[in-house]
Amino acid sequence: MIVIIKFWKTHRVWIIAATLVVVICAVVLPIVFVLNGRDQIFPGQMQIYFFNQTEGRLYPEGRSWPSGTPELIVATAISELSMNPTSRHLTGTWPHGVGSSDSPFFKYHVMYGSTLTAVFCESYLEILPLQEALFRSAFTLTMLGLPFVDNVIIRAGNHQWAETTETIQNAPTISPVRLVDTQLILYFIDELGEGLVREYFEATDVDFQQLAREALERLIEGPTIEGVVSLVPSETRIRNVVSVTETASIYVSLSGEFLTRFSGSTAQASQMIYSIVNTVIENSPQGVRPWQVFFLIDSDRRDEFHGVTDFDTGFEYNERIVFGFVEPYALSDAPDEEGNR
Repeated sequence: MIVIIKFWKTHRVWIIAATLVVVICAVVLPIVFVLNGRDQIFPGQMQIYFFNQTEGRLYPEGRSWPSGTPELIVATAISELSMNPTSRHLTGTWPHGVGSSDSPFFKYHVMYGSTLTAVFCESYLEILPLQEALFRSAFTLTMLGLPFVDNVIIRAGNHQWAETTETIQNAPTISPVRLVDTQLILYFIDELGEGLVREYFEATDVDFQQLAREALERLIEGPTIEGVVSLVPSETRIRNVVSVTETASIYVSLSGEFLTRFSGSTAQASQMIYSIVNTVIENSPQGVRPWQVFFLIDSDRRDEFHGVTDFDTGFEYNERIVFGFVEPYALSDAPDEEGNR
């Protein structure tokens, strides 16, 4: 006992310090980690994204932050996405009616670091492409708005989509609806098959958000000069041209005649595709980049188009096959049917 007392008097400072370290490591730090990494409090409101059909854009609605773990906050955000917005100007993008009680549409989510992985049942792949794009964009924007999420992965069957804060931040924006007088840039095909040729048309009082559709309609009508052709079947009807700015994607929905009335070669089919892609992208808000064009035939994807494979993937602007242009001219100076000015 005497030895212990002497040791205490000699080394009591170090003993107290060591005891404090043990207490901090064993008790205090775990509590701090739990409070800091689990139940978190964030400023402002949680942003849930819905679709504005009038403007063709996704807008957020504020919700109170739930208290709890990051997993619980994600679950709450997903639940809010599946509900109707409070504003009458917005509509939900959640595809209700997809899946069943045996195979629910949404399965589960996993947080690994700052990456959120959301797993859906295979019926996800049955959603119409435009609806799927809007839902995926709304889901991604909502989740990337959470302070602890930097990457979002969506999985359904063997398919996977990945989005990051960087790709979302680089997406273009669309200005409010307004009428403009502008030049449309069309890409016709050289008759000799050498590539694409730019031609310019003046357009007046065109809805700024509908420039791409207006240009595509002019492209289908055909050129006004000799030496170039359109190749897009004249019977083709444009069902829709929708720009999903959040993923920098443009969906060109065409009628079945686009597929059935085309009779050219694979090379001509490829050139025709890029004449549409370049025309649509060139006349889209924010110009050429970083848009990708996806084709829908009768509102459905096609894996192949007259020998062109991967037709269901996104096509980017192709500058390499453009080799010439026609000087711009005013509509009042446009040539007549015989090519005279």
